[in-house]
Amino acid sequence: MHFLYREIKFYYICKLKPFNKINCMKFISLTGKKILLYYAVILTVSMLVFIPVDILVYNELVRINAEYFIVNFAVYTPFVLSCILIVDYFNTVHKSVHVVYRFIIEGSVLFVILFVILLVDSYINYKWAGVPFTIRGWIELRASKGYFFIDLMESLFVLIFTKVFYLYDREKVFELERERYKYEQLKRQINPHFLFNALNTLSAMCYSKKPEETAEYVSSLADMYRYVLSNEQKNLISLSEELNFTKSYTDILKQRFGEDLQLHINISRQNLDRSVLFMSLQTLIENAVKHNAARQDCPLTINVYEQTDVIVVENNINPKEQFSVKKTELGLTNLSSRYKYYTKRDIEIRDDGKFFTVKIPMI
Repeated sequence: MHFLYREIKFYYICKLKPFNKINCMKFISLTGKKILLYYAVILTVSMLVFIPVDILVYNELVRINAEYFIVNFAVYTPFVLSCILIVDYFNTVHKSVHVVYRFIIEGSVLFVILFVILLVDSYINYKWAGVPFTIRGWIELRASKGYFFIDLMESLFVLIFTKVFYLYDREKVFELERERYKYEQLKRQINPHFLFNALNTLSAMCYSKKPEETAEYVSSLADMYRYVLSNEQKNLISLSEELNFTKSYTDILKQRFGEDLQLHINISRQNLDRSVLFMSLQTLIENAVKHNAARQDCPLTINVYEQTDVIVVENNINPKEQFSVKKTELGLTNLSSRYKYYTKRDIEIRDDGKFFTVKIPMI
């Protein structure tokens, strides 16, 4: 059965994978709003299914009118809510119990709850009608007409439908949390990657620049890293802030490359309030410098300009003769993954042999 497949899959996700087990404990339990959503869906479906069943089983005893819906609403409301809470409880607090045993326990508890609800409902109806009521007589009547079998079938139907709905929704919630976890991991990689490349530049300057220039670089680097640390919790940042940070980053690079590195920015004022992912432009500048040589006879020129809903970062291609920088697989891969997660849009990359172009969405 489909619900059993989802039950086993969910059991595997929560029990056998360390990261998943932690996140199941933290994220899977239902909130109040979710319970209300489950209640509305499950109650509606159950009523639509049980109306023809009641007509077939109870025949002339049932009339589909306002009174019918009021009575059934009073019965199925606590029943459905109980089912939701039972499923949620056993899939969070007791999710280590085997799925078969869990289903048997859930079904048994739910059947007992339905029995009690129907008993209370019948007692009220009997008293309202002025008819004598005894528990033994009520049980014998329902047993003789086979109503308990119908109650059992209804309990199983509600339980199975609730579990399918619950497991499907919880699976989606878990996948979302896992993607969010991956996204946060990608963000955590930015700072070490940025610092690694900055220290590489500092190392090169120690051998090729004057002490005063190196000290100035260290001071500028400290200011930039302070900016990075103060904004690292942000997913999005205004384009104006990102451009200012990118200019500062390029100024630091120019202490190493001089006029062999050129940055040209052409962004209209009306787009400066729009947003991009944090450190996205800096990543593209860094990528261009990492893969291309900047020489006096062939400067590395980076152009940043706008098109419809995107920022374009374009540089001339001038491959390094000896490309010895260790590939970290962060750069463009990291940026692409972050954009696909946060905006559902990917970056666009084009290499025509002369220019390398990357387009990132504005938000």
